[in-house]
Amino acid sequence: MTAPSVTSTESASDYVEYASANYPSHTSEAIRSMGDLYTRKLWHQLGVSLLQFVTTSLPDNSAGSSPGGGTGGPGDDMAMRLYSSFILPSSSRLNQLVLARITASVAGSLSDPVAAAHLLEGALESRSRLGVGPATFLDAHLALLNLGKGVTAPVIDFLERGKTCLEKVVGEGEESVIVHSAYYRTAQAYYKVVGPPRNFYESALLYLSYTAAESMTADERYSLATDLSLAALTGEGVYNFGELVTHPILSSLRSTPNSWLLDMMLAASNGDVTKFAAVAASHEAAVSAQPALVSRADAVREKVTLLGLVDMVFRRPADDRTLKFADVAERCGVPEDRVEHMVMRALSLGLIRGSMDQVDGTVDVSWVLPRVLDHDQMKALAERFGQW
Repeated sequence: MTAPSVTSTESASDYVEYASANYPSHTSEAIRSMGDLYTRKLWHQLGVSLLQFVTTSLPDNSAGSSPGGGTGGPGDDMAMRLYSSFILPSSSRLNQLVLARITASVAGSLSDPVAAAHLLEGALESRSRLGVGPATFLDAHLALLNLGKGVTAPVIDFLERGKTCLEKVVGEGEESVIVHSAYYRTAQAYYKVVGPPRNFYESALLYLSYTAAESMTADERYSLATDLSLAALTGEGVYNFGELVTHPILSSLRSTPNSWLLDMMLAASNGDVTKFAAVAASHEAAVSAQPALVSRADAVREKVTLLGLVDMVFRRPADDRTLKFADVAERCGVPEDRVEHMVMRALSLGLIRGSMDQVDGTVDVSWVLPRVLDHDQMKALAERFGQW
């Protein structure tokens, strides 16, 4: 069955009658109720009802659509009839962010990505009426659709333009949260494909800061937690894991085939070189199955060692941060004759500031990288407060 065009002349009342004759009773009743709201011109209530209907009753084909697309099916027919008979005629009367969310859900339900892109592009022709926030929201979904087809140039353009748009959508209101979430969802998806891992890590954390983990499916949480953990471990310049290890999404790895990644992340965050090595050894096959961990094995080991130094400094009082090379070697699991090189590396990366005394074999640390603290680190800090 070919879905009707978005320019279909089918009226709302015609579609209500069609739904009564062709759809299951619960679906036709919902459409009849929306038809009543449309007839009575209760636009706010209609927008709320439409948004609930399209997000709960239409399929979600927005992720993983094949570039080839299809010719449409029963789900496409329902979505497009609803769009052309209810949504388009009332588009100027609905809240524009609600309209954008409805439109994105309808486009995401279509099995043909070409039709989905056409729908989004058509809606964006009214960019000035939509306003910056709703238009950016639709741009983000269109960029995701292009990314799914392997077309990256429009995604790069959106990510650049979107930064300016986000500056205009500020505050703690619903629009700001929803639009920022859509932008960073697209950003993290793009950087997952093209890299580098650090950009993906930062974008994904920003996405999570605007998106409730409960709004994702279990598979989405598991996939994102896995990808974030790998990016944290392998990403060049990523040394602060606290924001991730304290986020609920990481618990999505518990009791899964990738639970070892959670153990690795916790060990790395604390700079626990011994525990990290033990986890890697006991899950050697799983680690070997991750190309990123294999190709950057030396860099990952160095990162965990450096985090051991950072953790060692952090746990000491601010007036007692002169460390002996022998103590550093024991804590970080490196030969004592390699401590000087490791400290120089930490200094060059900006993880610590201070000076070394090669004659006395000590390093005097004046500053250490600020951290987002996990439960154990908060407990240690509280104990220090108690001592003071």
